[in-house]
Amino acid sequence: MSDLIINGALITLLIAVVGAAVRITRTMAADNADLKQKLNDQDKAHAGEIGDMQRAHSAQIDGLRREFGETASALRSKLHEIETWARDEFVRKGSFELVVGRLEKGIESLGEKIERHLDKMTERLEKIRDS
Repeated sequence: MSDLIINGALITLLIAVVGAAVRITRTMAADNADLKQKLNDQDKAHAGEIGDMQRAHSAQIDGLRREFGETASALRSKLHEIETWARDEFVRKGSFELVVGRLEKGIESLGEKIERHLDKMTERLEKIRDS
């Protein structure tokens, strides 16, 4: 009888162990399924966040590109202002007009001298032809 009790106790223990193993396996499977679902949900959420971050980053890059273009345009404009200022300051309009006036007078004087010399030459040629 004691063998029967021992065998019954062993069978009961074996059934309890198998039942516990089955229950643990089912619980672990359910936990794994829940964990996989949570991971998938987090992946989707992170994918959305990454997409949002990429769009924000692209927008920032576009903004920086525009700002750099505006900076280059402002530099170009300022350089033109400096060139114009230097032109106007280092060769003043009054000085320029004075120099142009002197050049015009010099050219007039040179033209008169050439005319006088041509007149003299013409007179000499006429004298030679007449003689």
